[in-house]
Amino acid sequence: MTKDNGFEQAEILVGEEDAGTRIDVFLPARLEGLSRAIIRREIEEKRLLVNGRPVRKSYPVQAGDRIPLAWYHALRQ
Repeated sequence: MTKDNGFEQAEILVGEEDAGTRIDVFLPARLEGLSRAIIRREIEEKRLLVNGRPVRKSYPVQAGDRIPLAWYHALRQ
């Protein structure tokens, strides 16, 4: 995970144990505070990519899939 002025980035690499799980189920299980509704919105707006390509919310993740994520957090003083 990298941070730059409150902007954070990370990449999730899908393992064998998670292969076949819908992406809208997989990501909320991996990331605390991230709901299925948020994931679905990001997918619908084509902001969530897997291996550089947009996917459907029903996409079953595959071992080796790379899912880059980026989000902004207000700086704490």
